[in-house]
Amino acid sequence: MNCRCANLTVLWDEDAKDYANAHLKAVEVRAGGWEVIFRCPVTYLLWLEDWPRSEEHGGGPRRLSRLGDEHPHAEGE
Repeated sequence: MNCRCANLTVLWDEDAKDYANAHLKAVEVRAGGWEVIFRCPVTYLLWLEDWPRSEEHGGGPRRLSRLGDEHPHAEGE
């Protein structure tokens, strides 16, 4: 599987939505759905999807940002 997670740090709007839907796996939903933690199935890096300018019309732009530079182990490893 081709993975861009190690080279990316942040994606916005449709790029964020498309990448999360096509590649990442949701592991936790927070704040009534306004924050979602994702994990990359290849690198195990964690990602946060949020709406940092939620005061804007429609909730503002979606942001997908990588959490830290650590490579956490997969569950059970």
